[in-house]
Amino acid sequence: MNLRRNLKHFMYKIATNNIFSVLISVAVIVWIFFHGKGEDILDLTLFFALVLSFTLQLAEKMLAAAIKNWTGDERKLDSNYDKLVKRYVDDFIVYDNAEADAKALHNLHKLVKPNYGDKGEKIKTKYRFPVQLVALFHGTDMIIRDSSEMYEIPEALSAVSSELFEAHESSNSYNQLNIRVRDWGLTEQGFEIQTMRTTYFASLITNRAMDYPWSNGLTNRDVYQYGPFIESLAESKMSNHLGFNGFIKSSDGYIPFVKRNQIVSIGKCTYGDSIGASMKAKYALDSTTKELSKAGMEKAFVQEIKDELKIEPEYLENFNIKTGVIAAYRDFVEGGKPQLLIYAKTTLSKEQIEANFKTKLKEEILQKKRSSWDKELKELEDGSRILWIKTTELKELAIAPGLMMYKNKKLPMMPSASAAVVMLLWWMQERKDERD
Repeated sequence: MNLRRNLKHFMYKIATNNIFSVLISVAVIVWIFFHGKGEDILDLTLFFALVLSFTLQLAEKMLAAAIKNWTGDERKLDSNYDKLVKRYVDDFIVYDNAEADAKALHNLHKLVKPNYGDKGEKIKTKYRFPVQLVALFHGTDMIIRDSSEMYEIPEALSAVSSELFEAHESSNSYNQLNIRVRDWGLTEQGFEIQTMRTTYFASLITNRAMDYPWSNGLTNRDVYQYGPFIESLAESKMSNHLGFNGFIKSSDGYIPFVKRNQIVSIGKCTYGDSIGASMKAKYALDSTTKELSKAGMEKAFVQEIKDELKIEPEYLENFNIKTGVIAAYRDFVEGGKPQLLIYAKTTLSKEQIEANFKTKLKEEILQKKRSSWDKELKELEDGSRILWIKTTELKELAIAPGLMMYKNKKLPMMPSASAAVVMLLWWMQERKDERD
């Protein structure tokens, strides 16, 4: 059955990309070569001109697709992070690289100028991120107020939705039910999250296309998050699906960073944290009541660790919501999208995780080849290459919004991912048992 579906999928791609014309032309050329009488049947000059024309059209499509993929993030989300933080009046995250390795900081300065200081005096070690830290947790209880209400896209965005979807044409876009954060904040009882429902497609044309120009030149940011004051989640008109980044610590003290692939919706070919995902309803909601609970949220975290790093739940050290969720923040590259930060330990070593990751990845690559039409299958992991950094070396990193320097290695990152490293360092500084 899969072979038949894949064949149909392959034939459709051929039919819609002028490949048939090229294949037929090649077949005619081969026939002429072996029979040597083609000039008696057709004008070879005209024929070869047509073949060249078809081939050039095909090459043009392939080149255009590659360029769209390469420039995708910059077209839909503003990558001028210095300009972005100046647009809003807010206490965004500011990180001081005072303890960073001197050479790493020097290399960072050559690529990204410091953007924090007064009266034009930039502090050489400090960078401001377009990320708002809402709360840093230390065993804080999580309170969930859930509703099955569905998010509705604003009328103005619905009118240009087809335009906004074009921003993601080079990404693997698979729609699914997600959890929307209606509002959140610290209370006397703990950290309260008010949730409802949204879809991934709704997020693609709201949060993840904040700076993609409409046909009239406006953008989502111009209309809905123009500044200088930022809207609370309760006021926001964006989809605001709940996402999370996370760090997994191996038994021998290493943290994996994943090189993201070319088909993810944002952050193509950048480095991500150990885990980067949305809170998926298929994992988080109770199968009977369809409600979100702490147990469901915990299940979703654990499942994403399994999907992305191939670490089975039994190899996690007592992961739970109260100790495993370490921060809440909002990413203003994506219009203030809410994110949670998680931290988990595994009983597996760096080598064991790496070996298991490569084995499982080979199995999934084979499965994807058999089911190349299945977009959901392509969502299982963000990348196939891992960079390992020892936890004791984290403070030596030179960190800026869109870039992190590790020794002599340049690691391009989305601000949400690099800011997560900053928050992890702050959290560890207050946890004596996690400093070493």
